Amino acid sequence: LWDEEDADTDNDGVDDNSELGAEFYSESANIHVSGDDSYEIYLNGQLVGSDNGWQIAENYAASLRIGKNVLAIKGINDADGTHPGALIASLTANCTEALYTDSSWLLSRQYKEDWQSLEGSLEGASAATEWGGVESGPWWDTSTEQGASNFPMDSLAKWIWSDGLETHPTVYVRKEFYFTEPLNSDTDCDGYSDIDEVNSNSDPLDANSIPR
Repeated sequence: LWDEEDADTDNDGVDDNSELGAEFYSESANIHVSGDDSYEIYLNGQLVGSDNGWQIAENYAASLRIGKNVLAIKGINDADGTHPGALIASLTANCTEALYTDSSWLLSRQYKEDWQSLEGSLEGASAATEWGGVESGPWWDTSTEQGASNFPMDSLAKWIWSDGLETHPTVYVRKEFYFTEPLNSDTDCDGYSDIDEVNSNSDPLDANSIPR
């Protein structure tokens, strides 16, 4: 069966939901994130931050790169089956929400070396499970909690975890993304496909930057 989440409309080897569009590209970004009970977040293999208080989200400044980027999060639930664990994140670039947690993110419960790195991968990955939106309980479902959350309440982000919301103590999630066009395999119209430019470290958004 055809899966919309895995669609590659322009046949460039990258899923549509991983191509965010050239209009979102910026050298800098802001990342809002929270995890119940705690998290570690990485961008392109580098630790961005960590925290263990889900009630108030953190906001981190981050630098994006041309071509492929990877946002990866380790989620930890210390509840031992007494309450759910979940994480939520949103990345804003050019004053617009460009990326957010949902079921298009890959998830694994198994640690794998370099799972968070640019060229890494998850062991036995499957789709993350969505457990509600920004205003869903048992997290920020009251106006008081929403006001104190420090998370953008208009975000499309979902709280995600494995299917064992209360029983799985640790998850690893990652999302690979590009600022290329999902409906055009050659975003900058220079005669070279986006994926060829990414693989050769040229800029798929700049027609003057071509593979050498």
